Order: sequence, then structure tokens, then C-alpha cells
Amino acid sequence: MTLLCDIEPVVAQALNSLGSHMTKRMEDMYYFYAAKHIHDTLDAFIVLRAQHRLDGSRLLVRPALETMLKLRAVRAKPELLHRALVADNKEMDKWFSSVARRHDLPYTPISERTEWAAFRARFRVTVWS
Repeated sequence: MTLLCDIEPVVAQALNSLGSHMTKRMEDMYYFYAAKHIHDTLDAFIVLRAQHRLDGSRLLVRPALETMLKLRAVRAKPELLHRALVADNKEMDKWFSSVARRHDLPYTPISERTEWAAFRARFRVTVWS
């Protein structure tokens, strides 16, 4: 816990310092958002452990590890980026669509949105050319 508490502010400062230095490459953006997700999970883990809420803190370990594994896979093989994003979108659709249904709100799956179509077109141009 001491190591996690020591490293969290350093990671937060590193992520904050990237704000004006981010490129527009899709891989870089994925790395940034994956790192931010891991940091947010680490931060929540520290808070829960400090409050002696061990069961809740344990639930955060798996998402952080899954994100780290995907991040490493995409770094080793950038062509896996599309597959990782599709899997993430399906997972988000599963959760958000059920919430929308429960509250009688309209929900458009990510794969049917204009932003996703624009991303796929950009992805084809940047990765496959």
C-alpha cells in the first residue's frame, strides 16, 4: 500500500503533464486513455483500502489487470487496436443500454453512431495505408 500511495501522485502528475503534448495518433490516444483508466482504478483502490473496504477494493483489481493486458497487447501488435476498441464498445453497450432501458431512455449502440463510422474510416486510412 505504501508503494501504491507513493506512486499514485506521480502517475497523476505524468498524466496531467501530457495534456498539451498529446498527438492525434489513435494508438497514442488509446495508450493515454488506458493509462488514465488504470490510474483511476488505482486511486479508487487506495481510497477503498484506506477505509478498510477490502471487498470493494478487490473488485477493482481485475479491471485494472484487463486494461493493462489489452494495453500491452496493443503496444506489441498495434493492429489489435481495432479489436480492443470493438470489445470495449460492446462491453459499454451492454451496461449503458440496460441502464437506458431501465429508465426508458433511447440508446444508440456505439457501433451505430456517426462518430464510430468516422473513427473506422480514419482507422482504415491511418493503419492500413
